[in-house]
Amino acid sequence: MAAPIRTLCCSVLKNSNKYFSTTCGVRAGEKWRQEHGLSRSGTEYGPLTDLPDWSYADGRPAPPMKGHLRRKQEREVLAINK
Repeated sequence: MAAPIRTLCCSVLKNSNKYFSTTCGVRAGEKWRQEHGLSRSGTEYGPLTDLPDWSYADGRPAPPMKGHLRRKQEREVLAINK
């Protein structure tokens, strides 16, 4: 039983007209965001990445998350090196 199925799969792949793309993909919306003065991707900078995800009910901000601290440190190092 395995031989006919294998033969069928191989013949289908050989006769397939599908091609693989070798071009570099562009991130969705990257051009639009750059035209409107935003970052290339939604994860580089801006309120969604810079502000805390939540706050306490009494209004105190949440403690900074690891990613926020890492991005802040990367920006400080970049600012010092310029």
